[in-house]
Amino acid sequence: MNLSHNLAQCKVYDVSSLEHPEPLEIMTNALKKAQEGELLLMIHRREPFPLYEIIKAQNLHYHTHKIGERFYIFIGQEQSIQGATQESALETYLVDFLNNNTKES
Repeated sequence: MNLSHNLAQCKVYDVSSLEHPEPLEIMTNALKKAQEGELLLMIHRREPFPLYEIIKAQNLHYHTHKIGERFYIFIGQEQSIQGATQESALETYLVDFLNNNTKES
């Protein structure tokens, strides 16, 4: 699976403008509803340390990538995460992808 396929299939949750505890509540709900193999992308202005323990407890993985003032947290099964984050051009592609696609928020 290539990078463009992984990102095109992921559900994006931009919680960067929300106040505590809304981002954590939204992502906890999203994790409960996530289908096997699904890739989630959380965009936040802060690194969501409490969420990492919830992700691990559900036997999922995450990868955090900081671009400018935003944190981009990929959440999913290990294979999905690796496929979405192993590309060296991730930052450029991610910015372009987010500028050209609107999904769940």
